[in-house]
Amino acid sequence: MSTPNVKAVLRFAAALSTNSDTTEAIAEVCREATADLDARPNLAMVFVSHHHGPDFEPVAAGICQRTHTENLLGCTGEAIVSGHLELEGRPALALWLAHLPDVTIRTAHLEFEQTAEGATFLGWPDDLSDEWPAGSA
Repeated sequence: MSTPNVKAVLRFAAALSTNSDTTEAIAEVCREATADLDARPNLAMVFVSHHHGPDFEPVAAGICQRTHTENLLGCTGEAIVSGHLELEGRPALALWLAHLPDVTIRTAHLEFEQTAEGATFLGWPDDLSDEWPAGSA
């Protein structure tokens, strides 16, 4: 059995804003989550209500700029969950940050498309193999 790398400490933080102003909501969640994380995030995940989602580019750019992450995943949702709260029908922006030392992350922008043969994802990077690497979950 190998000894775990004691220097590699995984850290996680989350924050939620119900502010209807998208710029303010981004500032709030980034300020709270980065303070709690106390490390540079390798990965950010954002979940936004439709109130913030019509133009997702500024949301993504604002979070990347404020958190200094290079890897962001995000989506809009009818219900946004954070901690013990589930918010529906009102503005909500939830942010989850992770500091993952010694982990390589690769993100891609995928779009689901229904086809005559079933369904497919568009945007899969050509340089990724068709099979998951050995040891992947």
